[in-house]
Amino acid sequence: MRLGFVALLAAISILAGCQKPDEIRQYTVAKPPPREIRPADSSIDSKVSTAAPAATDEPAQLVGAIIPHGKMTWFFKLTGPSQAVESQMKPFAMFLRSITFSDKGPDWALPDGWEAEAGSQMRFATIRIAADEGPLEMSVIPLPTGEGSFDAYLLSNVNRWRGQFGLEPIAEDQLAEHAHKIELGETMWLVKFEGHMTQSGMGAAPFAGKAAAKPATGERKPQAAESVRAPLPFDCQIPTGWVAGQAGQFQQAVYDVHDGDRKVTISISAVGGDLVENVNRWREQVQLSRLEATDLEKEMRKVKVDGHDGISVEAIGPETAKPRETILGVIVEAQGRQWFLKLRGDAELAAREKPNFEDFVQSIRFRGK
Repeated sequence: MRLGFVALLAAISILAGCQKPDEIRQYTVAKPPPREIRPADSSIDSKVSTAAPAATDEPAQLVGAIIPHGKMTWFFKLTGPSQAVESQMKPFAMFLRSITFSDKGPDWALPDGWEAEAGSQMRFATIRIAADEGPLEMSVIPLPTGEGSFDAYLLSNVNRWRGQFGLEPIAEDQLAEHAHKIELGETMWLVKFEGHMTQSGMGAAPFAGKAAAKPATGERKPQAAESVRAPLPFDCQIPTGWVAGQAGQFQQAVYDVHDGDRKVTISISAVGGDLVENVNRWREQVQLSRLEATDLEKEMRKVKVDGHDGISVEAIGPETAKPRETILGVIVEAQGRQWFLKLRGDAELAAREKPNFEDFVQSIRFRGK
């Protein structure tokens, strides 16, 4: 890990006087960040479309920069086979040195072989890289920084990236070792680590293939559950009938339950954000009105998840809503992260799956706590 930082920092430090004018060209992304970007709601993950590399056991690397600017924090994440990513350390350093910000977001200079595309939904931009060892992709995503400790926010996101590579989370006192702070016009934190390019690490459901696929039935019957040790920092019991789905950019895992045309989706994410804003956003998603913090407290129920304090919310859409949906949500803080466990979908099927969802939540056992 430290050697990776040394190589990257060395590349950054030597570029000040050795950059030739024809090595880069200026590029400004035309599209500003989408207005509805909000990090803590796991439903936004389904809006992010990424072309994940095929699953493979070959070593893979993630190199990223986390740059707070104003009320937003910008995440630049490059992943791919280790050899291909390693070959881009000098261009990546050059790219970081070129970043400036305007009221529309970041501008930058692109090294040769790099092409930027305007983003969509959650992404501000996608940068394609034509490396000799194979094509690579870098995502550029802004998220609201929110209030509170930036170190806690930084730790949460570093651990989110580690989780995508199947790596164990780090503690706050290890943060400086894994996220190196530098000043390049903008304050930024560099992250670089190696793991394996698995389907789950690149954004697919970490539990794929683990749960039995049975359709939901009209009555809740005793459900057999399977113990799953996934590339997440907890073990859990997955009810029968929960079928692994495609996870989005910020989701750790997704499950779907179908009953004819009815469907609910269970998602697991660890992003962060303001509690009141998150719960109100859930209410809006099922066509309920927003509530003030004092009224919202009455809608929350305190729960324990493996000994950790959390809150539980049930938001049922009005009968006039079409479609009528329900959200069952649990928010719990553990291992330096804020975990969002959420079931959303058809109100009738959600009521049927509520006991399974509650059993799943109570089955969670965080590792390394």
